[in-house]
Amino acid sequence: MQVLAHVRDLVSISHYHQSPGRHPVPRRIPADREHIELVTGGRGWIEDAGGWREVTPGDLIWQCSGDLTIARSEFTDPYRCLAVSVAVTPSQPRPAPRVTRWNDLDEVRWFTRQAVRWAVDDQFDRQALLAWVYSRLLFQARLSIRRAGIPDLPPALMLVLDCVDSRYAEDLSLEDLAAQANWSTAHLHAEFRRHLDTTPHRYLTERRLRAARHMLASSEQRVAEIAGACGFSSSAVFCRVFRKETGASPGLYRRKQA
Repeated sequence: MQVLAHVRDLVSISHYHQSPGRHPVPRRIPADREHIELVTGGRGWIEDAGGWREVTPGDLIWQCSGDLTIARSEFTDPYRCLAVSVAVTPSQPRPAPRVTRWNDLDEVRWFTRQAVRWAVDDQFDRQALLAWVYSRLLFQARLSIRRAGIPDLPPALMLVLDCVDSRYAEDLSLEDLAAQANWSTAHLHAEFRRHLDTTPHRYLTERRLRAARHMLASSEQRVAEIAGACGFSSSAVFCRVFRKETGASPGLYRRKQA
């Protein structure tokens, strides 16, 4: 795999929790290492361009030769991060910008759980784990770069997306979403097609399914409870949509993640 050509070995994977009331002791990355920190909670800071840059959940920090790991932490809400260290061939180009974003925090938490789960399993193939973890993190960093190059969405459309993200569990109609932007439903459809290449209904359904996958993997709630908590009108509708989109029933998906 070309993307892993310079990566020699997986050194460690852990979910680090900074102690409250103190700052961490930063480490300088040696020439034969890359250290990737994916913030999962709290607040921290890294030294950047002679100042301090805040990092929060979803920030993906790619530390290469000479960089310092997270050096400051919020005392009352200390940062937590997935910490991945790999051995690399020295003097290689930086594979990703130092700080990018993984915006979907449900995915961040799921990925962190899975990475740590397989890292502590001595029976699991370490090279396969390295390929999956490194490639996924690099993919998210490159995706962040691509999104940063896309022109900003219209402010009215951003209001609609924010509404979906915060109120997906409610019984939202197309009229409700269009009202956020003071648009007609026809104009709402046109703007979604133009800027996002999808429909409002599809976008809302995908957001509900992301939340449902997270709840299935991280809780013992019944399927009917999850259906209601994620905005589906009934467990039957939820199961039908979930199977159509994922190829598995909610129960089978949960068993695979357990």
